[in-house]
Amino acid sequence: MTKRNGGGVGSRNPINDIAARSKAAEDRWHEKLLVTEGNREMIDSLAEKNGTVLVAGEPGQQNLDPLLMLLRAAEKRDIMIITASAEPKLYKALSNEGVAFQSVMVSMHYIDRVIAVRENMKSVLDLSHAVANEILDRVSRKNNPAVVVYTTGSISLDQIDHVSSMLKAIFWREFISAVNPIGNGILLVLFCNDFDGAALAQKVNLADYMLATINKGGASTLKIKAL
Repeated sequence: MTKRNGGGVGSRNPINDIAARSKAAEDRWHEKLLVTEGNREMIDSLAEKNGTVLVAGEPGQQNLDPLLMLLRAAEKRDIMIITASAEPKLYKALSNEGVAFQSVMVSMHYIDRVIAVRENMKSVLDLSHAVANEILDRVSRKNNPAVVVYTTGSISLDQIDHVSSMLKAIFWREFISAVNPIGNGILLVLFCNDFDGAALAQKVNLADYMLATINKGGASTLKIKAL
C-alpha cells in the first residue's frame, strides 16, 4: 500500500482555523440535510463505538455528507481511508471539514487479483483475507482506529461480473469477520454508492449500523438505523 497524509490544519492559527471550518461545516449540513438533534447525538455516540457502519446514499444526492459527519464526530480516533485510487474530491472534503486522516491505497497487485479472481470459494476467501490482514497490520499501530473503505465497490468483487452474488456476499462476510471490528477495537465504515443494489443488501445483513441520505419531496433527510 502507498500512503498520503491529509488534514485540515491552517498554517497561521490551527485552532481558530479548525473552529471556523467546523462552524462552516455545520452551516452547510443544515442547508443540505434535514438533521435532527437526535440524529446528531446518535452520530456522536456512534463515532465512539466499535463495529461496522454502512454509509449509503442515493445517486445524485448528498451521499458524502453522512460520511463527513461521522468522521468529524470521530476526530479523536486515528482515521484511515482505504481506497483503490487517489480520491481528490474526498480528500478535499475531509480537509475542508478539519478532519485529520491518512489515505492508504491498496496495491496494484491486489487490484489485479480482484480482476483475475476465479469463481470458486478458495479464491474469494484468499482475497478477502489478504485485504483484511493488510488493514489489520496498518491499524495495529493506530490509536483507537476508524477505517473507511471508500468505496466498497472499488476494493471488492461487487463490480466483477463473472463472480456470483453468493461469492460476493461471502467476500464481505469473511472480510468483516477477519477484521473483527468489535474484537479489535475498530470503527469500520463501509461507504457504498449503490443505494438500491444487491451489493448494498449484502452489506446491510453484515453491518451493525447504517447511515443513509434519502431524498423525499426535494429535501434530503438523514436516516440512522441499528441493524
